[in-house]
Amino acid sequence: SKPLCLLLRLQGFFLLAPTSSPSFKMPDTVADQIRLTIWCDKLKNVDGVMGKSDPRCDVYRKDDKNPAWFLVDSTEYIRNNLSPVFKKKIFTNYEFEGNPQLKFHVVDVDHSDANKWETIGSCIIPLQELRGAVGGLKVDSLVNENRGGSKPGELGTLTVRAEIVNGRPDDLLTLKMKGINIANKDGPLKGASDPYLIFKKVLPTKEKMDVEGGKTPYVSNTKNPEFQAISMNLMDLCCGQFEQPIYVECWDYDMASGDDQIGYVETTLKAILSKQPIQLKDYKEGRDLDPGQLALAQGGIVRVPTFEDYQAEPNKTKLTVSFGVDFSVTEDERVHASLPKAFNLYEQAIHNAGSWFKDSAGSLGEAAHFNIFGFGAKFNGEAEVSHCYELGRGLKNAEECCTKYWGMIKNKKVDMQKQRFLKQLVPKAIELAKDQESIGAQYHILIIVTHKSIDDANEAVPLLVDAADAPLSILIIGVGEDNFALMRDLKPVTPGIPPLQTKVTGDTASRNVLQFVRGSDRLGVPLTKTLPKQFLQYMSKKKLAPGSWKTGPYVLPDTDWQPAELMPVPDPNDQFRELDIGDAANMTAPTEGAAGA
Repeated sequence: SKPLCLLLRLQGFFLLAPTSSPSFKMPDTVADQIRLTIWCDKLKNVDGVMGKSDPRCDVYRKDDKNPAWFLVDSTEYIRNNLSPVFKKKIFTNYEFEGNPQLKFHVVDVDHSDANKWETIGSCIIPLQELRGAVGGLKVDSLVNENRGGSKPGELGTLTVRAEIVNGRPDDLLTLKMKGINIANKDGPLKGASDPYLIFKKVLPTKEKMDVEGGKTPYVSNTKNPEFQAISMNLMDLCCGQFEQPIYVECWDYDMASGDDQIGYVETTLKAILSKQPIQLKDYKEGRDLDPGQLALAQGGIVRVPTFEDYQAEPNKTKLTVSFGVDFSVTEDERVHASLPKAFNLYEQAIHNAGSWFKDSAGSLGEAAHFNIFGFGAKFNGEAEVSHCYELGRGLKNAEECCTKYWGMIKNKKVDMQKQRFLKQLVPKAIELAKDQESIGAQYHILIIVTHKSIDDANEAVPLLVDAADAPLSILIIGVGEDNFALMRDLKPVTPGIPPLQTKVTGDTASRNVLQFVRGSDRLGVPLTKTLPKQFLQYMSKKKLAPGSWKTGPYVLPDTDWQPAELMPVPDPNDQFRELDIGDAANMTAPTEGAAGA
């Protein structure tokens, strides 16, 4: 996708933090990556007399543990240029164990087909040399061993600037600065200067480099200007380092005689975000003229959050899991079987799903608590069939849910019926999720375990459309021998439309909340990929920032940063394939009371 900073800047977007004094603490600045800026000079033209080469640089890496070259990333290719300066930056891990080396492979791309290219030359540079290079710059000659090598410089040279960075490549710094008693450069007759600011990056060589978006428009005739907000890529300005030097110049705009510099200051992002006044220095040494001061009026770092941001302390988003267990009639004895050393199919499904929330806390998130409901039966001797009967609330883990489920089977407290509906279970999940929404710190996952297709699939579609507006995801696990063909009615009316649409009113779900998987041994993708994506789509729609950001300088983009995707055409060979039960006997035996003899 296009760099977020460019997209937001073109739209004139600035989302700024409150004007009150900041109470946040600075994020940790442990660098974990190196950013590579690459350019070439005097490349050999391999296109002949018809034109010039269209170069691209592919960057590979290897080390002692991984001796085969693997592709890290590639720059863009530039048309008809023998001295290209590649705009795209390459990021690689800041690790030096195992003697890591980087290979810079420069190719001439066939612009009619980017997959076709011809080698111009390459060079290999140990990562340790890049880190220790003066000013972070390393220059090397390209060679082409496939053509018998080459003389130094014959194929051109490649220059790399290596910078230690932290943060994320698309972090966007937004600043709305103000001036305090800015010196008058226009003389007493005009009253005040027409000031503007320029932000520059300070290189390791102490050189100053312009940053895209780092210049404010001028403000006419004022000594206390409120500058227009500007946005810059945080990596471009200071490599994401809050205490790395930043150079700021203050100028007076003068259309007639040329602009005059008022002052300058070398400061840090940490100092700017503190909102304390920063004293400018006069651009001419030895003078007593006071150029004035600068301070931050509003600002923040626009960041696209990840699922891990919501799972970070403090104030992490808690996940609540509700199981909906189908107790309707089944002829498959494996569904509710009593196995002394293994789980039956239902226990296996509950256990496997619960294990993901317990064992995958780093990538998915540990559930705060569990609930379990039954449907498709009469429970505890009641006369009415229930499709949402509470078996347990606020349970600690999935094992307790298994105990509640098995207690109903073992003690024969359930009268199984022929049909199974979602008409009560889904609204209950929506109710629970919306109760949590007022807290703003929880998300609900409904996991339905069934041995047969739902009987009210068509009627369930409007419920799923409503569910898209709640902090809720729904996972249906199908076990047993049924082909679950009717589950297709829970897919879009027409493949390619937005996630879900009712056939009656035409109302469309704002995001996809449903995932069906056949067999509880296939929960990896739904839980570790699909569920976090649905979670982020909800947070994006509601513009809810991670709780962990309350103590940091980060703010959300003002755009839909995790848009709902179009539903792909269902693949019957994938989503509705036959069940691979697996070896249930090798699973951990249930806890005491979870299965009967």
